Amino acid sequence: MDLLSLLPVFIRVAQTGSFTRTADSLGLSRPVVTRSIQSLEKELGVRLFYRSTRSVTLTAEGRELLDQAEDLMLRTRRLVESLHRSPGEPLKGRIRISSSGIIAWAFLQQIVTDFLAENPGVSIELITADRDMNIPGEGIDLAFKVGDRLKADVIARRIGVVRNILCASPSYFRGRPVPGEPDDLRDHVALVNLYLGERFRLTNSKGETRIIEMKGRYLSSNSLLIFNACLHGAGIAMLPYEFALPYMARGELLQVLPDWEADKYGFYALYYDTSLSRPARRFLEKVTGVLQTVGGRVYDIRVRAKDRLVGSGKIE
Repeated sequence: MDLLSLLPVFIRVAQTGSFTRTADSLGLSRPVVTRSIQSLEKELGVRLFYRSTRSVTLTAEGRELLDQAEDLMLRTRRLVESLHRSPGEPLKGRIRISSSGIIAWAFLQQIVTDFLAENPGVSIELITADRDMNIPGEGIDLAFKVGDRLKADVIARRIGVVRNILCASPSYFRGRPVPGEPDDLRDHVALVNLYLGERFRLTNSKGETRIIEMKGRYLSSNSLLIFNACLHGAGIAMLPYEFALPYMARGELLQVLPDWEADKYGFYALYYDTSLSRPARRFLEKVTGVLQTVGGRVYDIRVRAKDRLVGSGKIE
């Protein structure tokens, strides 16, 4: 075996932590996997894994190789795709896309459906995860993320914006006082979205600012769970304005502290390098084109498509 042919086996062992699971997933025998890793270690002159009867873990040299090998495999795949397709040919191939569950549900799913209808030769794997993905390590072509906490090892292109407000259901305020100032929030139940964080800066129309800590007993990184808990009266949550707007219009949610808003978050497209495959590049162009029609307001897509709004839903 040559060096390049051994790298996919090495990457899979690193991902699974098991020679047996690697053999099963690649359709190889376990001895072939073992010999492949031994040959790679001999070729490089370093030990790549610590082996025990229960686990297989990377050495420091193994971790360094994994970073480089994942990068090489990703670049190789994209090079092959670009060489096999001329610009005028119909798009073909598979795109792996990741986002939080709420972004996939409220924004991406319609774009994915439309893109697939327009490009019959393309398939899309939409992965929903309320965490930061290892883009090269997990083979992600494009990731979409709300928030300004970004990793330095990926390209982050700001393509939209999310406006954030505090909301609660009317049932939550039965028997409770309505907050009049940000400091009043300490006497209320907070629903904490760990994906966005617990610390927010609020600003009012006069330019005054307050820093609040959303401390609560219900914490989740899943935005949909936080939203659903808020809708059912479990507490006060920070929600995207356009997403909450239809529910406020129907009186199902109320805006808390209507004179105060949190900082706007950027909405980013993330990818590992500029050599995106043609299908991934075209999908990103479609997403940015859709956002341009609504001034970059991510959740405004769902509002315009699904609802006709009347009223403000604010607590006066």
